[in-house]
Parts: sequence; C-alpha cells; structure tokens
Amino acid sequence: DHNFVMNFETRAATTADLIQNMQLYTFYRNNGGANDQTFHRKVLNMVRTESQITAQVETGHWYMAMVSPPQGVSIIEPVAGATMDKLPMYKWVPEYDDTEKRHKNAPEIFLVNTDIPEIKENTPATKNATLGRNIARVKLVLEKVTSNFILASDNHELILSEVPSTISYTGALLPERD
Repeated sequence: DHNFVMNFETRAATTADLIQNMQLYTFYRNNGGANDQTFHRKVLNMVRTESQITAQVETGHWYMAMVSPPQGVSIIEPVAGATMDKLPMYKWVPEYDDTEKRHKNAPEIFLVNTDIPEIKENTPATKNATLGRNIARVKLVLEKVTSNFILASDNHELILSEVPSTISYTGALLPERD
C-alpha cells in the first residue's frame, strides 16, 4: 500500500514524459546529525500517472531527490554514506557529431530536491513539486588574443581544461570551484 504522493508540474516540458523516467532517492534528514543528507535508498515500485507518483516510503524524516533524465541517459546511482552535495549524479562526456560537425549538447536533466513531510505509519503524506531543468553553462571570456585572432571568424579552435562537467544530487557542479 502506498503512503506517499508526489504531485508534479513544470513549464519546461511535458510533465507526463518526465514522470515516466523519474527516479526517487531518499536521503537522511536529521538536521545536521552525523548522517544528515547521506543516501538512504532508491524508492522502488512507484505508480505513475500523468502528473503524480505514489510510492511506499519508509517511516521517518527524509530529503528526497527526484531525477528525470531523458530516455537513454544514465545517471550515476548514489552510494551509501555520501552526502547529496558530494554525490555525482551525472557526468557529461563530450561527444563529437561528425554529421553536424560539432560536439553534442549535454542532455536536459530535471531535478527536484526537497524535504518531504514526515512519513508516519498508516498516514498518507503528500508533497507538491515543480520540476526544473538542471543545466550548467560555461561562459568564455577572452581577455587577451593574438593579433591574427579575428572574432568574426568561426574558424577558431578553443580548448577548455578543468571545466566542471559533473552535477551532484543537489544540482551543484562538481568538483567545486571558487
């Protein structure tokens, strides 16, 4: 019997499509205690409709990460003992598209992080959530160029190194940079 209901909405995509790929993960919530925000378990056996998911969630206080990657995109499953902000959820590896003559874009992954109402035995709990895109963008600022560099030209090869390409379960870029 399911004791938790999550209602979703989004302005960015079709909610029903996102729900079909949705994965739910619970993390401990004990307000700064030793295991606060560490991974607990993946929620299985969910029932999905066009705008909500119902599931059986263990009694207790939890943070929940709800992740919806596009079809065919794999996320990195969380591991026990690590906190949400340090757990890599997705790592983008650039792929070159020979047909388009450019690198493929990183996929749009939708993520919601929230604390959910306390789950009590024999008492249903409900939470509303808005699905948001989790997108990282790199802004390139050229401070100094050589005399033969013509900005209007599209024939430049730029190599970026040490650019964060991994997203955590909180939506932050990893590794962290100042």
